[in-house]
Amino acid sequence: MKTHIGVDDKRGLIRSIEIKAANVHDIAPANKLLHGEEQRVLGDALWE
Repeated sequence: MKTHIGVDDKRGLIRSIEIKAANVHDIAPANKLLHGEEQRVLGDALWE
């Protein structure tokens, strides 16, 4: 299992959480973690 967390980087507040199986690519839950008002997005997976 992996936990993906959407965090407000200015306030440090968790905005969203997605838990997926370990074999699901890290980019898969991205749309569910984003709320649409982001000015920047940081991650550690390749976007291809």
